[in-house]
Amino acid sequence: MTSPILVEKTKVFIILFLSLFILQCNEVDELIYGEEPETEQTPPANEGTEVAFVPGDVSGMLMWLDASDSDSLFQDSGCSTPAASNSDPIGCWLDKSGNNKNATQSETSRRPELVASAQNNLDAIYFAKTNQQTLDIVSANWQPNQNFTAFIVYFQDTDNGLGVIMSTYPTAAEDFMITSSSTGNRYKYYDRNNWRFSSYYSSGDWIFETHHRTGNSLTLYHNGVLDSQFQNLNTASAGPARLGSYINTSFSNLYKGHIAEIVWFADSLSESDRLKMEGYLAHKWGRAFQLDNTHPYKDNAPTTFVSAQ
Repeated sequence: MTSPILVEKTKVFIILFLSLFILQCNEVDELIYGEEPETEQTPPANEGTEVAFVPGDVSGMLMWLDASDSDSLFQDSGCSTPAASNSDPIGCWLDKSGNNKNATQSETSRRPELVASAQNNLDAIYFAKTNQQTLDIVSANWQPNQNFTAFIVYFQDTDNGLGVIMSTYPTAAEDFMITSSSTGNRYKYYDRNNWRFSSYYSSGDWIFETHHRTGNSLTLYHNGVLDSQFQNLNTASAGPARLGSYINTSFSNLYKGHIAEIVWFADSLSESDRLKMEGYLAHKWGRAFQLDNTHPYKDNAPTTFVSAQ
């Protein structure tokens, strides 16, 4: 007969054995299936995505006129009737920078026209020279100051002669003008009674120009390629501006041709930003083939990195 004491000891031993076994099994489970201790997670560096670059990615924008954006074109100077069809008159070209530097024309007969799919399936505005077709930018505080970078996409007709693409008020002694001449095929920069000439180029073709001014010096890039450098410039005037002619009552030197896009920055852009803008315009308007082979955006349009946060 088994002793009661022995039975109790046996029970205790079995309970201890089972407890130890269960404990060991739990430890094995934690090693195999258990979660690691929680630690603060650091997101991977450079997490985000590359998106298409747009001029708004660069700070300091003063004005952005983009004829390819149908939402910015209107038939009336009050900017209420959309211009959506070929040959529609342009009475208002809205500034996309948010600075209200809209280009308008209150006189019906003097409004330029919309040209659908003018270049690379994008619309542009055509100034026919007849009837003094111009657009005025009368917003207060317009100022092509001592430091600026301006980009202009245009096509001047070969029979235009000297045509003023953009000029400022108010007098000949103070005028600042960007002009183009098919006579001799030269691009000109007017600096208070002083003409500054670029090198020769072929007229009757789409061109994108960069005017990069720092203090009293200006560098001109023709289709993204360094063209000319001007020194000892005078102080640029500050006031309203006009597209399509010299600002005077006789509307002299009327421009004949297309203007597709003007982007103006109130500062001298860094080389990196200038190159991005040139790449953006070249690819957008189908002129990337004109970029120099050393241009970083010759083959691909620029992008902007957007963080995932």
